[in-house]
Amino acid sequence: MSVLDEAKLLDTDRSNIYRWDKGEMVVSRDSFEKIRGKLSFKRTKEL
Repeated sequence: MSVLDEAKLLDTDRSNIYRWDKGEMVVSRDSFEKIRGKLSFKRTKEL
């Protein structure tokens, strides 16, 4: 399972959504915190 797939599974709370800097997907703050250490990406826009 890729980290992106893992993020999708973790992303159940859409109250606070962040977009990846490359725009691959959106993740909630909770998912962002869980996978932040596994990828090098940054929050660039809060929807």
